[in-house]
Amino acid sequence: MSELFYRTSSLKMPVTRRVPGKLFVSGEYAILGADQHAILVAVNQYLACQITPSESTFQLKSQALQQSELQLESLDDIKHIQTQDFQEWRYILQALRISQQILAELNIPLQTFALTIQSELNNDQGLKYGLGSSGAVTVATLESVLAFHGVHWSEPATLFKLAVITLMQLGSNGSFADIATNVLGGWVYYHNFDRSSIQTQLDKQIPLLEMLEEDWPGLRLETLRAPDDLHLAIGWTQAPASTDNLVALLHQHTKGNAHAYEQFTREVHQLVHQLYQAFEEGNTQQILQIIRQNRQALQNLGDAYNLPIETNDLVALIEIAEAHGYASKSSGAGGGDCGIALSNQNKQPLNSLVDAWQAANIQHLPLSPAPERYEERNYYDR
Repeated sequence: MSELFYRTSSLKMPVTRRVPGKLFVSGEYAILGADQHAILVAVNQYLACQITPSESTFQLKSQALQQSELQLESLDDIKHIQTQDFQEWRYILQALRISQQILAELNIPLQTFALTIQSELNNDQGLKYGLGSSGAVTVATLESVLAFHGVHWSEPATLFKLAVITLMQLGSNGSFADIATNVLGGWVYYHNFDRSSIQTQLDKQIPLLEMLEEDWPGLRLETLRAPDDLHLAIGWTQAPASTDNLVALLHQHTKGNAHAYEQFTREVHQLVHQLYQAFEEGNTQQILQIIRQNRQALQNLGDAYNLPIETNDLVALIEIAEAHGYASKSSGAGGGDCGIALSNQNKQPLNSLVDAWQAANIQHLPLSPAPERYEERNYYDR
C-alpha cells in the first residue's frame, strides 16, 4: 500500500460521502492564468454519493440527470458508452474509471456496487444555483467508491489530485479551485499548479500512484479562519450561467489584445494576496474593502472585452446589498448564477436585505460556510 493511502477493513457496508458546494470570493478569471491564486468559500448545500453492495452489476442512479439510471456489467463498459447520449454522466463515469485504475494499482479487487447521487446544488425545477456541481460530483464519486473499498488518503491533497486528473482527462480547462473547496470545506485559499507538467504526465500515461506521489509545482491548499464578525449573504439571480462559455469568450477576445486581461490578473493577484492577509489578521473592514475593489476590477474586465459578467440582475443584487451596508460582488464567472454580500454587521440587517432582493426577483439562499472537512489546515507542493 502506498504511503499516500491507508486501508481499513472493507465489509461491503453502505458508504455515503457529502461534498459541499462552493462560491468564489476573490480571484475568478485571474485564477486561469499561471502562478495565480484565489479565495473561495464552501457552503452548506451538499451533493451526496451513496454506495451500497450489489450482487453482480454496477447500478448508477442520479435524479438530477435526464437519463436517471445506468446499469453496467463491468466498469470496462464505460469506454464503450462515452457517446454524446451520455454526456451528462461523463463526470461520474470518468471518476469511476479513475477509481478502478487506482484500486488496480493498489492491488485491491473491485467490488460491484450500486451508486446513487442526490444533489442539493439544483433547485426543485433542476436549475443549477452555480455552486459547482461538476466538481462536487467528481469528488463525491471518487471519495465514496474508494471508501467503500476501505481506501482512505493520508492527506486531502491526494483526493484533490485524483479529482483534477479525472477532469483533465475529460479535457477540462478550469482552474480546479472548485475542487480544492469541495475537498477542504470552509474558507479556502488555493494557489494553482503548473498545469503543463501534469498534462505531460497524463500524455505519457504515467501510473496514477506515480503522479500522486510527485510534487505538483505551485500547488497550495489551505483553509482560512474567517473573523467572527464576518457575515455572508448569498443571492441567486435565478438565471443559470455557463462558466465554460464565458471563459471561452474571454479567451477569444484576448487572442488579439491581452493587455487588459494581463492588467486585470496583476491587479487581482495583489487583491487576493491582500485578502489572504486580511483573513490572517482578522481584519473584516479590509476584507470588505477588497471585495469592493475586486468588483471594480471585474467590471473593468467586462467593459474591456464586452463580457456580460455583471448582468442586470447581478447589478441589482450588488447595488441593493451595498445600499444595506454590505460589500458585494458577483461570484464566479458571472453572467447569472450567484452574487455574494459580506458585512461586519450583526444579522439584523439581513431581513431587510432579503426583502429588497426579493422585490427585485433575487432569491436569497439561506446558506452558511460549510465546516472544514479535515483538521489539517494547509498543504504545499513547492
